[in-house]
Amino acid sequence: VCPVEQCITMERVDAGDYANWTTHPNNPARAVASAPDTGATEPAPAAKAA
Repeated sequence: VCPVEQCITMERVDAGDYANWTTHPNNPARAVASAPDTGATEPAPAAKAA
C-alpha cells in the first residue's frame, strides 16, 4: 500500500505484439507499417535568398 494519496498503481496488461520506438504513436518520426506507398519523394531544397 502506498502512503501517498492518489498514488499510481501497477496493473497487469496483455503483452500484445512486439513494438519499439520506431512504431510508437508518441514518436513523431514513427514508421507506419500499414501506410500505403504513395510514391512521394523528399521535398526539393529551399531556394537561397539573394
